[in-house]
Formats: sequence, structure tokens, C-alpha cells
Amino acid sequence: MPGFTNIRRTPLVLACLTGHSAAAPSEAQTPAIPALSNGVKAAASPLKPADKLFKEGVRLQSKGDVAGAKAQFEAGVRTDPKHMQSLIGLASVAMMQGQPAEAEKLIARADAANPKAPEVQMAWARFHAARRDDVKAEVALKKARTMAPDAVPPYVELGMLYLRT
Repeated sequence: MPGFTNIRRTPLVLACLTGHSAAAPSEAQTPAIPALSNGVKAAASPLKPADKLFKEGVRLQSKGDVAGAKAQFEAGVRTDPKHMQSLIGLASVAMMQGQPAEAEKLIARADAANPKAPEVQMAWARFHAARRDDVKAEVALKKARTMAPDAVPPYVELGMLYLRT
């Protein structure tokens, strides 16, 4: 999916995109490494420390341990202050805890660090939809769709938004 880099390692982002809870995939569930056009398999890149912390945060969040997830996402941000997935994870926790102002700041930080990431636009869309600002949600979904025209989640969320309004 153009624009959706590393999506298999970001189940929380996928959950944010689809509106469903997602558990972190086990190594056995991770799809095989795709072959390059010359038939040679690409080497798997090791997870960065912030990615590992994020993955653990997603696992904890999927089990209902919001405090544990928050601690892992915060550790991911301490490790890499621009780690988009951890910032979006923290924003998700903030929304769950009824702190929309904090969520907005976190998504803004993710947006500043990753202005061309459709995942950030999806986070904005879900933030605005949760606050019933359908116009801003629609704008963010259309931006995400433009950034990743082959990705399904922006279309699904846009359809859900139109059904709701």
C-alpha cells in the first residue's frame, strides 16, 4: 500500500484506521517477507527499540491494560520523540481517558514529525469523528485517501462517516 509503510508492524494504527481493537501479531502471524522483483527475498529489518515498545503497548492495550499500554507508548516516545505510532497510541489512550486536548497535542506532534503519513490523517479523522466534527473528519479522511489511494481504510471510514451524517 503506497504511503502505508510498515503497516504490518503497526496493529494499533490499523485499529485506528478500522475502528476495531487489534492485538499485536505474533512472529508466526507476520506475513512472509515478499520477494523483490528479481526473486530475491528482502532481508527483514530488525525492530527499532521504539517499535518494540509500541508493539508491547498494543499487546497490553488489546488485553485491556490501558495503564500498561500508556507506559509502553510513553517509553517509545522517550526513545524516539518523533515515533509516529507511539504518539498515535498515546493519543488513543488519551481519548479513552477522556482527555481530548491531550490527544490533539499528541496527534499534532505526530503530524509535525510525519506530515505525509496517511496514518496521521487517519488519527486526525478518528479524533474529529469522536468529537462529532464531521467536516474536519471528512477533510482528514480525504487527505489520507489522497496520500494512499490504494489503501482501504480511508474509504471505509469515509463511508461510515457518510452513513452517520
